[in-house]
Amino acid sequence: MNPAATYRLGTSTWTDTLATQWHLAFRNPIRELSTPRKLKIAKYLDFSKRPRILEIGPSAGVVTAAPLCQLQQDLTLFDLWAYHRQWALLARANPHFKCVLGNANAMLPFGNGVFDSCIFMGALSYMSQPHALLSEVRRILRTGGVLFVSSTRRPQNNRAFELNRLDVTQPTLWNADELNGALQQSGFDIVETYDYLFYPGVGYAFWRELSKFAYSDRMHSWLAARHPNKQIYACTIARKAN
Repeated sequence: MNPAATYRLGTSTWTDTLATQWHLAFRNPIRELSTPRKLKIAKYLDFSKRPRILEIGPSAGVVTAAPLCQLQQDLTLFDLWAYHRQWALLARANPHFKCVLGNANAMLPFGNGVFDSCIFMGALSYMSQPHALLSEVRRILRTGGVLFVSSTRRPQNNRAFELNRLDVTQPTLWNADELNGALQQSGFDIVETYDYLFYPGVGYAFWRELSKFAYSDRMHSWLAARHPNKQIYACTIARKAN
């Protein structure tokens, strides 16, 4: 692991560790990475070519890093928070795994065009300068490189803020049109856009823990359709324009 000058120790739970082990040992990575929750990554990346992938703000790495490491992809995690226990499991499973500690609100410590793809799941909503960061992401992607990005939607499109699950002071609560506009302004071509419902209001804490182990589109749709309090993400797949 490459240390930053300053970083914070991430707080994870025993379920994060167990879920990481579960994904590495038992889950079907292609099926997992084809779901809307995981931004349909398998639809747009040819894993046989082992693309160079960067994930910004991955947290413990359960959602996308674990299945990518199960496939032994060339994966770099970049985060201000260090999750040593889970990342050590990923490193043992994948010799092509790396993690770099740093602040995504500053210039990214990577060269021009060094990655084939970047994953930016939800973390954009926590960035103080999102437009500058999107420009940095474009810089480090090769021409034609794929960006998978999601952002929490504005509260008027999202009833989860009623349950105090959103920080409405964040400057980047974007709907799909706003997210796509920021991407196009930063030099990306939009490939696909959709909304994704996450963490239905019923049994929030239980569902969140359960979803780390076994995600089911059918169960998710069944719960989301019956409960009005949802956290809604605008999701976009984009390519770096020439």
